[in-house]
Amino acid sequence: MSGLPACATTPRLGARRDSLANDPFRPDRCSPGRVNREPPTDPAALAATSISASQINLAWVDNSTNETGFKIERCTGSGCTNFGEIATVGAGATSYQNTGLAALTTYQYRVRASNINGDSAYSNTASATTLPT
Repeated sequence: MSGLPACATTPRLGARRDSLANDPFRPDRCSPGRVNREPPTDPAALAATSISASQINLAWVDNSTNETGFKIERCTGSGCTNFGEIATVGAGATSYQNTGLAALTTYQYRVRASNINGDSAYSNTASATTLPT
């Protein structure tokens, strides 16, 4: 990969093949308005904080500029591996409140960014245990 973003381009009508070297519409010159065809960058620094006997709050760093949302997954128990999607949030979101949980229960979470081109890698896994009632 050249380090340049992968963009959808439409050749300029009437552009001659020999003039493409200086053509501002050539594929390696992305500009605002062009469509990025890459999946988003994975979120980072996911943290889970117990708020009450039935709520855990999540926070993460949004490292992407092209996501359409985030997928939040959870599993129950220390060392669990059977994650399932519990929610989606919109682009630019960096937090989520997971409510309706059981008291004194450990939950593990992971998050990934998503767009029409696919999903990012998962964030780190964060764990928290709800408080007693």
